[in-house]
Formats: sequence, structure tokens, C-alpha cells
Amino acid sequence: MGHKKVITAACLLMLASACIKEENTVTLYLDPNGQVTWSIFEKNVRSDEKDRDQRQTEEQAFIVAARVHQHPAMTGLQRLGASNIKDTILQDKPPFSVMTEGRFSSLELLGRRLLNVYGMTGTSVVSRDGEKWIWTLTFEYVPKDPASDQDAAELVALLGDKLHVALREGEFIEADGFSINDDKRLAELSGDLIEPRDRDDPPRILKLVWRM
Repeated sequence: MGHKKVITAACLLMLASACIKEENTVTLYLDPNGQVTWSIFEKNVRSDEKDRDQRQTEEQAFIVAARVHQHPAMTGLQRLGASNIKDTILQDKPPFSVMTEGRFSSLELLGRRLLNVYGMTGTSVVSRDGEKWIWTLTFEYVPKDPASDQDAAELVALLGDKLHVALREGEFIEADGFSINDDKRLAELSGDLIEPRDRDDPPRILKLVWRM
């Protein structure tokens, strides 16, 4: 399933027919030194449960987890080994808003850990060709379903509605699997990052090329 479809599995955590809804913007901010900040902005977080008591129960479960730094965006970054992880509750009454961020030493490391932690196989490589930097993310095997409800919830939070990569400096000059904004500072993923792939399928390759 695509990463958006793992929302169904994530809803199982609620043990109810309703689900937590949100708008989630995810951006990977790339510094000139290659370090990356993974930024997850969840806003308008609320339950779509019609029953008032059940809705409040579901919403309280989310905000309590956020207050003790155990909401899926936080636990996902922790499992990926991010440094300097921090979260900020911007709206503490529903609909909630929460910002969660963590740092990685490179896109190469970030991609490699994403593959390994969530049961996928492939490669993540950053290389240099003259003045150009190239990130190549290859998916060789992606399971049809996450290994657990926790994995499903974390992937929904980590990848958001749409994944972006933003340059602090420089410009994107080429992309496969991403669309480049007019000012060449922002690249937006085309489709879902995670799509099921059997071991005998041809690899799926995403690529971003930029210069400082």
C-alpha cells in the first residue's frame, strides 16, 4: 500500500470505527553542510467520531501522547536515530497543532535508516559530481503492509500528506520522482514515497540533484 493508505492500519490503534484526522506537512530542510532537519507539522488534529464522549477520548489520547513526547511523529524520529529531537504543542485544544523535528547528519543516512527500520530493502546514497550533489534513493523491496500498527502510525506521521525537500542555499537542477518548484529551492515528491514492491520487481529509483 502507499504510505497514505497505512492510515487505515493506524486507525486500528484507536480500536474504533472513527479515526484521528489531520493535515500534515513534512519537509526535509537540507543545510549547505549536508545535515538535514526532518520537520513534521501536524495541524487541525481531531477525531471524526460522532459520539461526543468517544471523540473526546480519542482526542485526549493524541494530546496526552504528545505531552509525554510519545506521539507517532516523535517515536518515529526516535527509532530512526535522529538527534536534537524536539516537539512543540502549538494548539493544546482540539483541533490540535504539533510541530516535531529531528536532525540527521545527511540525506544518505536518513534514507538508509528509513529503509532499515521499516522493513524495506534498498539503498540511499549521496554523491558528488563536480559542483553537483546527487541523492539517489532506491527501493528494491517494500512490504505490502507495515509490520505493526506502530509502524503504520509512525509512517503516516513521518511522511505526511506530501513530502518536500527544501534547500537552505543553492538550487535543484534535476529530479526523478520529484517536481521542482519555480524558484528551484523546493522539491515535492510526486505520489507516495512508499509503494509496495516485490523482490522480483524492478527497483524504484528517486533522485534529486542540486548545486550550492
